[in-house]
This record gives sequence, structure tokens and C-alpha cells, in this order.
Amino acid sequence: MRELTKTEIENAPDWATDFAIIKGQVIMIGGGQITKTEGQKVLWSEVFETDFEPIPGKKFDVRDYDFAVLDGIRIDDDNDIIFCLSGEYGSYVDGHIVKQDAIALAKHFKLTAEDLR
Repeated sequence: MRELTKTEIENAPDWATDFAIIKGQVIMIGGGQITKTEGQKVLWSEVFETDFEPIPGKKFDVRDYDFAVLDGIRIDDDNDIIFCLSGEYGSYVDGHIVKQDAIALAKHFKLTAEDLR
């Protein structure tokens, strides 16, 4: 797969975190959204079977990530992550995770430094 050009990186939507090139088209995904350049028709099955790569130079901010089961996320003054979950009747329940917990989760999922790039 070819690399993205500087212009393609600069013009990537704010929400886009990863890309693939299928049949010459740049496909960008992130935050539950997808976009592609104009050109040859790309089938959904081709998109789902493709390994996407992070957009080079694009900063990842967990606060912008669209979690499947969370209503939102905050980072407190201690750099701990606060997960916001909907409770009954629209009330919110906050879940708290500290750095050591995040490391434990990374170990559980067998993530390496290379995975986090």
C-alpha cells in the first residue's frame, strides 16, 4: 500500500484516525464515520476485510474516540480517565481508571508499544 501524501494527511477530517487505500481510493475511518475519495466503486466487504493503518502524524485523543458503550470521557487534573455511562432516567454514573489500571488492561489485551503508535 502506498503512503498518504502530505496533502491527504492535512486534508484528513478531524475525526479520521486510520486509513487504507483500496483500488486507488483513500478510505479514512474513525469515530464511527467513514469517508472515501471519488473513483472506482469499493464494496463494503472490501472495506471490512482491509487492515487499516494509523494516519501518520495524526494525534490520537481518547476524548474524541467514539466508544461503543460510553456516553463520554473526561480526563481529570491527575490525568486519570473518567468514563461517563448513562444510568436509569438519564442520570450519569462515572467510572474512574488510573494509569496503573490502564497498564493492566493493555497487558490483558497483549498490547505492545508498536500497537499504540
